[in-house]
Amino acid sequence: MINKRAYFMLYKITFFKTTISAADWDQFLFTLFSVTNRVNYIITTQGQKLEYYIFSSKKLDVINSRLFPFYLTDEYTEYEYHQLCQRKTSTSFVANITRKQLIKSIEQKRLDSKPLIKVSFSLSKYNLFRNLPLVHYLYNYGNKFVEKKVIVLCPLSQFLAFDLSNSINSEITRVKPVLATNKINFVTNTQGILTLKQLESNQQFAISSFDFQRHGLIVGQSGSGKSFLLKLMIEDILRKKGTEYGVVLIDPHANLSQLIDPKFHHSKIDFIQNKTNLFINIGQPILSTELTLDLFSTVLDIRSNPNLMRVLKYALNTLFGINQMSVENLKKLLTDSIFRKEMLKQVTDRNNLQFFETEYQRLYTSEYATAVLPIINLLSELDFINNAPNTVELEKQINTQALVSLPINQANLGTTVCRLVGGAIIQQIFTLMQSGKIAKKIILVVDEFSVVQTPSLIHILSEARKFGLTVIFAQQYLMQVSGELLQSVFANVVNYFCFKMSRDDAEVIARNLNFEIDEYFLKNKNDPREMLELGTKLLTDLNPREVIVRVMADSRYCSPFKAKTVTVS
Repeated sequence: MINKRAYFMLYKITFFKTTISAADWDQFLFTLFSVTNRVNYIITTQGQKLEYYIFSSKKLDVINSRLFPFYLTDEYTEYEYHQLCQRKTSTSFVANITRKQLIKSIEQKRLDSKPLIKVSFSLSKYNLFRNLPLVHYLYNYGNKFVEKKVIVLCPLSQFLAFDLSNSINSEITRVKPVLATNKINFVTNTQGILTLKQLESNQQFAISSFDFQRHGLIVGQSGSGKSFLLKLMIEDILRKKGTEYGVVLIDPHANLSQLIDPKFHHSKIDFIQNKTNLFINIGQPILSTELTLDLFSTVLDIRSNPNLMRVLKYALNTLFGINQMSVENLKKLLTDSIFRKEMLKQVTDRNNLQFFETEYQRLYTSEYATAVLPIINLLSELDFINNAPNTVELEKQINTQALVSLPINQANLGTTVCRLVGGAIIQQIFTLMQSGKIAKKIILVVDEFSVVQTPSLIHILSEARKFGLTVIFAQQYLMQVSGELLQSVFANVVNYFCFKMSRDDAEVIARNLNFEIDEYFLKNKNDPREMLELGTKLLTDLNPREVIVRVMADSRYCSPFKAKTVTVS
């Protein structure tokens, strides 16, 4: 059991090498006792993994530069802390004697199916027998934890020494590179989204701490903390900036919107109970046609099929030109001759009239299977929208609600429909902002943006902020994003929140963020390849909820720093 009053600073011991000699341990202990009089050691095991910890009443990480090949860190998971606090259920009062190295005892007990899960002992600087401590072994005997006392009859440094250079039975935690220390003067808040070691215990990094109105990217594998951070960010924006900003959430997995605290009332357009027109008619037929062609090009091969391209282009331009564009009207324009005649009565554009009065009749008769049918089939996949009993206007919802969420479930709708619906909504929001139809600034949050990626996103990213639209993208795997769009993301995104990710993604991020690694971890500080490798390792070794952040604050870039999402009760 941990005596918290005596020891209130916990450090994990990490290692630069896989072989730690008795001499290394001797020097380590000698250096520790130069700054503290007493320490408590705990070694835990989980499978093949061994973790080493020290509790102390003194701050020990300040002497890390003198501890090689050891390095002390205060970064550990909640699960690790739970293991440290694991209590015995019974005690053997007879003390055993051992001359075995600790590593050999651990591996032997593992083979005997009586795993040694925790080893602990205390050392005092002034104890003449500190090299022969009384050690507590905690065993897992199935349904109970049994503690045994062991007297070590060999020097402590020899007892702790190990050589795992060729071992397949045990592993230790190697040293993780650390970002260079930078003075960070963020505006903080008692309620925010991240905790930083540099901040006071009652202060948190919040939306007000950085220029949140600039484009952002959140990257991280499933379970890393990405969705939870999105929830925290959305709630913090609504809490502190809700009168000035609105939030629109596009949620292809249909689960992020469920995480939002119910006290933040919001409008939900799920295309099951509520639907909205996917396309907006605001008198910009050329722009709307081009954006919609880009959207359809992601699900139809229109670029290599000139006839299909012409049919779709003229149909879109015709309907947008008379402010009658909708999925239903587009389908009827191409299939219902009576409806088409009624629509064409409103058309003044001679090119559109000529196309439908002459060329379209020929294409419909002789090229129907390749020029018309693909469009009809695609539009038929959107028929489900008409089943929703309630119709709402997206423009009105954004203007009157602080948060509008669109949970378009990819699992239910399929990839094609999800991309078409999500892409159309993004296009509509951009068009509304560009035309001045929205009376406030908008934060558009797109979870798993690869699901709804379209070529027009490149244009939208570069132009959005001119019209008061900020885009925050979230993504599990960057490799699922097209090369051109990813290049545009890196060119326009300012704020990065990077959770644990694959090595491929980590290398891409490390190249773009230019991590500054503490010189203590660099063999050759002038070698950019080493800096890249260590930056990549930083990202792949993150624990759940840990995040590397690079943001802009007061229009100035801050060097990347490490943080953790706040704990919410």
